[in-house]
Amino acid sequence: MWEFQLPLDIFSHDYSPKTEKIYLNLDWIDRENHELAGKIVFTLDATFPEQKKAIDIFGADQTLSFRTKADLGGHSRIILKVLNELYRSELWQVLDREPSTLVDRKVLYNVLAPFAIEGKTVYRKLFRQSDYVGLPSSSKQLLADAVHSVLSHSAIIDIDSDNALFPWSFLYVGDHNDCDGGTTIEPEKFFGFLHEIQANCIGTAKKVNFVNPKKILTAICPGTDSGAHGSSDHPFQKVISLGFTLCGKHDVQTLKSVLRDLDADCFYFFGHAHQATDPDSLSSYIELNTRSLSVADLERLDAPVIRDSKSLVLVFLNGYNTGNLSKWNEYSMAGRFCFTTGDRVCCIATTGSVPKTTAIWFGQYFFRYFFMERCRVGESLLRASRELLAERNDPLGLLYTLFGRVDTQMTTNVYR
Repeated sequence: MWEFQLPLDIFSHDYSPKTEKIYLNLDWIDRENHELAGKIVFTLDATFPEQKKAIDIFGADQTLSFRTKADLGGHSRIILKVLNELYRSELWQVLDREPSTLVDRKVLYNVLAPFAIEGKTVYRKLFRQSDYVGLPSSSKQLLADAVHSVLSHSAIIDIDSDNALFPWSFLYVGDHNDCDGGTTIEPEKFFGFLHEIQANCIGTAKKVNFVNPKKILTAICPGTDSGAHGSSDHPFQKVISLGFTLCGKHDVQTLKSVLRDLDADCFYFFGHAHQATDPDSLSSYIELNTRSLSVADLERLDAPVIRDSKSLVLVFLNGYNTGNLSKWNEYSMAGRFCFTTGDRVCCIATTGSVPKTTAIWFGQYFFRYFFMERCRVGESLLRASRELLAERNDPLGLLYTLFGRVDTQMTTNVYR
């Protein structure tokens, strides 16, 4: 079951109720088996003209229902196929160089064009061609325009999933002509550069605030780091002045022991990792100095175990060259951390392959926002993705997925 909730004030910490709203319940039906496949909940707010027009017509403070049909499984396979082609593209070759060079803007557009075409197709089927139950034909276009207004502005998208992961970041809200020839693509109109997206999957943390956070545990592969995380400019080297303890574990054997009694507020892994599209415990692993730690190893250790039964842990699995992930279960590394820790892990992981240089830059941007600027985790991820795109013409921030709540945050009393 999928459920979306879209508050409109993306970078505002004021979530107090506003007047003049309409709540929309969208049920989507699987096109193949005709069964209910998910539920989406929108909020129309009078702040925006298109939405206010709908509220004025239908009346505020009510709930309207509508439905749509979509074969998300088929569209997911198409997007993953395009993603596999990206791994062989000129863009990937440029990003995978050490040191990496700036991607040519034309190359960026050409790579994003097929994603925009498919992302726009899915967007239209779900949100522009819906069957608004109980509404006269004259009103359906009005409501469709209001829904489009919601999704065309920055919002928080809350996704509840029992199993399959859909690449929501690649949905595209641009106009049809944006896709012609690839030269007029507007990257900022992909969901992943427009919205905070949380995959509120089974096992993820419900809490959003840390209890007296003080410790960051890192597992950074020395053979692949190239000294990036030890640079004086890296946020990890600055959080010590904020009162955090930085504890590094660089070999698998030591990491095994630590994960059996995890006493940290944040666990960060950087290095090569692997996952199958349909994950299993043997093929899902992370590496430190060419030695792997698989989900099967963690199963034998009955790990991870969080020491404090009341604590919340942010887990950032910044693995590169991992492969695509399309199913949520306990056999992926991210799933293992969430499923076995009693709803106390908020996890960030890649759901597709990224080059090492992309992983380094993205991690640095994210932690600057999360630790140094005290942003919420969803805001930190969105800003990191946008900065990676703006500074390096690198769109692969779209592949970083949040399993947890976007409002997870280090509370201000941490910072002296």
